[in-house]
Amino acid sequence: MKLKDILLEEIPYVSSDKIRQGLVRKHGSQELDSYTFGIELEFIPELSYKVDEDRLLSLLTHDIQFQSWADQHIQDERENLNRRWRGDVDSWDETFGPVDPDTWEAHNGEPQREDFDDDDSYSDAHDEWADKLKDVKWNYKYFSPSDFYEQVAQNLIRDDGWEEYVNREEVAKKDVDSGCNDAVRFIKGEMGQKVVFGDETTPDTWAVSPDGDNVEIRSKHLNQSEFGLVEDICSFVSNRNTSGGTSAHVHIGLPKDFDAFDLLAMSNLADEPSIKDSVGPERELSAYSRLRDSLHKTIITRILQEPKDQKTGEVPKEFVIKNDVIKHMMRSINRYHGTNIASIDIGTVEFRYFSSDIASESRRFIGWIKYFLILPKIAKTKNKVVLKGDRKLTCVREPGQIRFFLDKDTVKVSDLPSTDIKAAAEPETSSPPTETDPRIEKLRRLKDKLKSARKNIRT
Repeated sequence: MKLKDILLEEIPYVSSDKIRQGLVRKHGSQELDSYTFGIELEFIPELSYKVDEDRLLSLLTHDIQFQSWADQHIQDERENLNRRWRGDVDSWDETFGPVDPDTWEAHNGEPQREDFDDDDSYSDAHDEWADKLKDVKWNYKYFSPSDFYEQVAQNLIRDDGWEEYVNREEVAKKDVDSGCNDAVRFIKGEMGQKVVFGDETTPDTWAVSPDGDNVEIRSKHLNQSEFGLVEDICSFVSNRNTSGGTSAHVHIGLPKDFDAFDLLAMSNLADEPSIKDSVGPERELSAYSRLRDSLHKTIITRILQEPKDQKTGEVPKEFVIKNDVIKHMMRSINRYHGTNIASIDIGTVEFRYFSSDIASESRRFIGWIKYFLILPKIAKTKNKVVLKGDRKLTCVREPGQIRFFLDKDTVKVSDLPSTDIKAAAEPETSSPPTETDPRIEKLRRLKDKLKSARKNIRT
């Protein structure tokens, strides 16, 4: 099978070795071999002895068994408290809970000085009355239905009686610091790599830091002779707690001549059916690694804002946007897609599809990294990309710009190599050309070919 027959919009994972061999035969191996990559792996740290009291209080107050016990408890306490006050308030119905402060004061007036023979007697009587009123207010507030569950739950937490209703593992805090320290020790000691505790990596330094309640490991810039380091870090992570929600991201470093059209082409290449089979049902794709249909809808909506008539809201069926404008647009795309093209800001395209469960199969993970590594070169060979969302948008490479066709089924494309189209946009010259310079004649020929190609596209 010829290379051009394999290179559909979506690059089949099963054919990735053949495709790479074909690219090497046609373009040589130097560029492909020079591509670098980076990985990010998360794991869930061990639980600590500390308890998240806010979460515990929430779980406890919403537990049905606890509520049932608390209902009986409040009934018993209200009756007991009312019996204590019956000597003062005979008319109070003990089935309704603690006497409210206003009712108690109505039946127990504040002592007046004129009713006492001396100041000491008055002071003692008033202190006793104030203490009783304070007690009444506290009990009435404590046993009011609006906050009773929370009050009783707080007492239960204080007295360590809550484990009858809530499992400790549900509320135990994760020991993120210990998890980070373990990772740092392994990378430095077992792998012999430079590593820092923090958010920022450098090209030759690994980094480890908390990511919410999890631990995240970020590699240095890796070249294709360092897959052994991927195996090493996978062996560490595979012995930790992972799930469909802990991520394994792959960043592919982009070549310097990667332009806006190449970036759009990258959005269309990943073999998502094979990826979905590989990650399994536990991976939370819809949350942090949305699939291509979501990405393309977002890209199309963003691009169509540029040529839209602000008065009528109409979008032309054909329009052109400069490369630098498109690149700026792509930086604002939400990063939570399986193919994250917004990471162009740091010179990469990020593939977010996998969870760190894949660390237990390091060879499979490396196979996918090698697959992602061929995609930038394929993107650079394309002259047409079709984005499909609620609308269909066909993108055609032109010198320094992209021509877009909205909802058009057939679009003619220049048969010039993509490298020639790029060269016509930004000719590389080591010195200013003169009229007799052979480079001038070459550029004229290219421009004539491109003019003819554009004419064919329009017709």
